[in-house]
Amino acid sequence: MSRRLQDELPYVSIAFPQHPERGRLVMQLPERLLPSGLTPWTHLFSHGVVPTLLAALLGLLIYRHLVLPLNRLRSRADALRADDLDSEGPGTPLAHRRDELGELALAFDHMAERLRHSLGQQRLLLRTLSHELRTPLARLRIAHDSDLPAEQLRERLDREIQDMQRLLEDTLDLAWMDTERPQLEREPVLVLSVWEALREDACFESGWEAERLPCSLGTDCVVQVHLDSFAQAIENLLRNGIRHSPRGGSVRLDGWREGEFWHLCVSDDGPGVAEQDLERIFQPYQRLQPSESSGFGLGLAIARRGVELADGRLWAKNGSANGNSGLCLHLLLPAALSPTSKPGQPGQQGRASV
Repeated sequence: MSRRLQDELPYVSIAFPQHPERGRLVMQLPERLLPSGLTPWTHLFSHGVVPTLLAALLGLLIYRHLVLPLNRLRSRADALRADDLDSEGPGTPLAHRRDELGELALAFDHMAERLRHSLGQQRLLLRTLSHELRTPLARLRIAHDSDLPAEQLRERLDREIQDMQRLLEDTLDLAWMDTERPQLEREPVLVLSVWEALREDACFESGWEAERLPCSLGTDCVVQVHLDSFAQAIENLLRNGIRHSPRGGSVRLDGWREGEFWHLCVSDDGPGVAEQDLERIFQPYQRLQPSESSGFGLGLAIARRGVELADGRLWAKNGSANGNSGLCLHLLLPAALSPTSKPGQPGQQGRASV
């Protein structure tokens, strides 16, 4: 009962359930029995103020849960557009949300981190190349202006050109792996055959005896990798061990099966690496001994990128697999899908030196 009718009092009409054709029962209440307290002000409050407050509360909730996070993302995008790569991300609470906005914030943070990493790599590349190329060019200028005999001058030119060519090739390989992230075709590869081929080349170049480069793996150690990338990674690890091993030292390859993976270990008899530098040695252009002229600090970085392309891992620890001192480089690579498949042989195309 209400005062919706303006001209007459409200009434109630009830039909007879058993004999509807006989008519209806109609009741009309008097004025004194109608609900009291209904005034224009109460009507304004119930039909105006309350809905307005509910709408404002709903708008505030939408603003806090939708508009405000989107404004944070927009501010972060504007900062990236203005080359402000060091500003903070959209915020940890937004990234921890379990909805589409949380996923968007995580994707945005990942994109910003990738952009920051790529630009950092480019700046490092330009800074390092400018330094590494300026030094051999200066030596070439000095050799050109000196009175060296023709044979010595030719040897100096060949050595400096080879160093610059090796630096450019390794830099391009690393940049290609970082930016393109190619999907390389994998095949079953016998690790022992790769090590024997690389050992032959290393012995020829370094003058080491083959007995100083032993391998404890058998013909059952077959990994599913891209042949040239794997051979290049193992070659870089082998040359790194030879470079840092003492007189009469050795570089060994050991390994064991861990479920669906093979755990390989390339260890040497060198002095090892400080604990705080075990991860730093895999960063490009990082040399713990800057005065050392051999290498540009790219070998281990290229090796890690190649292993990661095969869904593997590469890390370093002090202490070799047989308990001696030195550095041990651990590789975790997927085992071959078909143990009976014919293993590949290391090729020459695509291989780069340290």
